[in-house]
Amino acid sequence: MNYVELEKIGTGDGSALRIHLTALGRTELVDERENPFASPLTIWFDLLESHLCNGWMTVSPEQIGALTSDPYIITDSGSIDDEGNPVGVEYVYAYPDYQIFDALDQLEAHGTVDLRRYDAEQRMPPEPQRVAWLAGDTPGQLTASGYGLEFTIMPVADQSQMHCLTVRSDNGNVSTRRYRGLGAAKGQATRLFNIRKRMYGKQEA
Repeated sequence: MNYVELEKIGTGDGSALRIHLTALGRTELVDERENPFASPLTIWFDLLESHLCNGWMTVSPEQIGALTSDPYIITDSGSIDDEGNPVGVEYVYAYPDYQIFDALDQLEAHGTVDLRRYDAEQRMPPEPQRVAWLAGDTPGQLTASGYGLEFTIMPVADQSQMHCLTVRSDNGNVSTRRYRGLGAAKGQATRLFNIRKRMYGKQEA
């Protein structure tokens, strides 16, 4: 029995690889995360091991010229040459949220995590260079978006100065946290925006 099952979902720009954690995989994940010598990436690829021995392979960003440091890239397209390099890769599945949402946390909490599909030579569309806040539909609400992230800030009722920041990614991940002061909430949003901008900003050319 596999630790995870892989399911290709969506079409076009919404294509993704959904990784489902099995019951056996959940036990393995919990046990491995208690091991102080097991790194998150070691655990991740241990969970995928049966698939990586059966048609799937890992791909480093440098091997495909990707302008990211995403360590989760895998594909079932192409093959490995005699020097161990991938050849003929037509598409890959990557986890663009890797610096924002921990993949193992998402897998353990929700039972699934999605890797987004990118075709060879695919480039991101032009994006804003800074966070531009807009008034929302309700009093005090602010919204902004960019680089596959959507931000919403709302004042917390009956808690003076507290603001709730919700971050939604194009990978389906959602995070909600409270911050003391509007500036703190905006600052966290800007930090996450800039992380995504560094990851993909160079791909606009």
